[in-house]
Amino acid sequence: MRELLQKAQRIFFSDSHIPRNNSFFLEWLDAVISDSNAMVYGLGDVFELLECTRNEVLDKGSSEIAMLRRLAKDKRLKLLCGNHDLDAGKCLGFPRYFKQDRVGYFIGDKFYYLMHGHQFDWVCKHAPWKWLSKILPWFMTPGKAKDKQKERIYHNAVSRVLKSIYKRDISIIFGHTHWAGIIERENGCVLVNLGDMLDSCTWAMQIGNIIYLCQKWEMIGNAK
Repeated sequence: MRELLQKAQRIFFSDSHIPRNNSFFLEWLDAVISDSNAMVYGLGDVFELLECTRNEVLDKGSSEIAMLRRLAKDKRLKLLCGNHDLDAGKCLGFPRYFKQDRVGYFIGDKFYYLMHGHQFDWVCKHAPWKWLSKILPWFMTPGKAKDKQKERIYHNAVSRVLKSIYKRDISIIFGHTHWAGIIERENGCVLVNLGDMLDSCTWAMQIGNIIYLCQKWEMIGNAK
């Protein structure tokens, strides 16, 4: 699968939550830089600015940030805001950029929205994230929530987001839920959930008119 990076037109990932990302993320970034010329899209929560201070992100995530800066300087990086990284541009040293929370493109004859996905989650949509991002880092510690609690949180988020998206006739590539999968609806719309770069290490790429969903270097699904 890694060799297919050379053919990719667009590459997508989300929810790396730097500096809490899986070590595979560094390997993946290195491959994306060296083996591909594709545009790279980070669909939100690339940085963990809700539970970590900005200085902690810059210090512990310095290697990942250096690689993202390299992509940005080569004009190969597009970051969209998530609910955990509203100020993503500051972490990369480009504070004026990366302010958008959604974009859209045609892939073949199908128009896809690209966004983090928290816009469809009513729990997140109405939360005061800018205020919380200044308060929570001083109270949160890594691993504070138990695995079962996290699993329940993610399961509930998947349900909320999918119910909201299903009310709309749209095709979308998104993250937020930390659950990777492709859903092809009867109305022709396609939902591509990118998963995360924490545990599942999932991402996607576009080659021609096909979107391939991958886990590390193995393909786990595709959609036209």
